[in-house]
Amino acid sequence: MNTKTLKFEIDNSVDELLRVLDKDIEHLEDNISRLDQLRSLVVKQDNDSLTQLLTTIQSESKTYHSNELKRLVLRRKLATAFNCDPKEISLSRLGTHLTDHNNAEITKRKSRLQELVHLLKKEYSSTQFLLADCARFNRLLLKSLFRTGPSENLTYKPTGTAERQTDTVFMNLQF
Repeated sequence: MNTKTLKFEIDNSVDELLRVLDKDIEHLEDNISRLDQLRSLVVKQDNDSLTQLLTTIQSESKTYHSNELKRLVLRRKLATAFNCDPKEISLSRLGTHLTDHNNAEITKRKSRLQELVHLLKKEYSSTQFLLADCARFNRLLLKSLFRTGPSENLTYKPTGTAERQTDTVFMNLQF
């Protein structure tokens, strides 16, 4: 393959990769929004909307899979063009082999992806903490209702200081 054909093939692959990266960015933004929406719906206890959200997530994860496959194919193409292993192809390494314009575009997408991944981790942690607290609260509530073990309830006095009550139940279920 001559140099001109190789350069043309690389440029086409990079253009296609930029479109794939744009889809990745859009996907991450959607997931961040969904995690925020999930927390809101859990707090509101809106089961119908939670079910709709789950259905949306499942359907979009199937369509996003095709974007992942495109990225894998492009990595292989670029690895062949640069005569290296596909695992060695990264956005940073790719940028060193490209024109200034393509390098700037790749760098811009890389930076945005890094920002979004950081934000996604933060949103994920917030969601995880909320769901863990909901589960803990439900366990304590059930333990108090059915006396399934020693319970420790925390109540507050009118002065705002904490007062722990052990082995008391939330509600008496006897008739």
